[in-house]
Amino acid sequence: VPFWTASAPLNLTNLTTGTVHYALTVTGTLPAGVNLRFEPTVIDLGPGQTLGISVAITIDNAFCR
Repeated sequence: VPFWTASAPLNLTNLTTGTVHYALTVTGTLPAGVNLRFEPTVIDLGPGQTLGISVAITIDNAFCR
């Protein structure tokens, strides 16, 4: 298998009294052959609102030697 992939759900909840905006990105440098992604990448949450997102990682096994 050339690639290994896993994903997991993540719930974000706005605990403030105002609307919040998130732009989900990876900061820093991942090792070669590793990709991390979020879906959706941009969200707005109203007060008390919860939204489920997906976090996925893909690893190219060619770099794991």
